[in-house]
Amino acid sequence: TSAIIEGMPAALLIMTDSGEVETLNPQAESMLNLKAAELIGKQLTSIIQNQQQQTFVDFLSLLRQKERGGIS
Repeated sequence: TSAIIEGMPAALLIMTDSGEVETLNPQAESMLNLKAAELIGKQLTSIIQNQQQQTFVDFLSLLRQKERGGIS
């Protein structure tokens, strides 16, 4: 699985339900201009632009609602 993630041509960032970065590939590192060691374990909201934070928080909330069966 790791080789697949590393070899993907697109940026891929995997996070926990709470928004903590779990893993990412080299393309995501390049896109964010940060190394994996700087990101893993950090909240994604701490690395995205301020104007995009609320959008991300709203999206994460929507995902959680859907996971609990609150949205169809």
